Amino acid sequence: MKKPERVYEVLSSILRVPLGELDATSSPDTIANWDSLRHLQVVLALEETFGSVEEIEAMQSPAVISAIVETRVAAERSE
Repeated sequence: MKKPERVYEVLSSILRVPLGELDATSSPDTIANWDSLRHLQVVLALEETFGSVEEIEAMQSPAVISAIVETRVAAERSE
C-alpha cells in the first residue's frame, strides 16, 4: 500500500469520514469532525504508522500530510 493511501485511511478512520469524501483539499475548514482533539489523534495515529512527525501545525490537509510523511520516510532512508 502506498503511503498517501495509508494517510487517507488514517484520516478517514480518525475523523470518521468516508474515504471517498476525503480529497487533497480536505481540511479542518471542510471536515466538521476535524477539531483540535481529532487533530491530535490524527498526529498520534500517523506517528504510530510512519514514525515520529514534528510538523503538527502544518498538517492541515491530506496533501500536506502526505508530503510530510514522504519527506520523513525519504530522510530516514538516506540516513
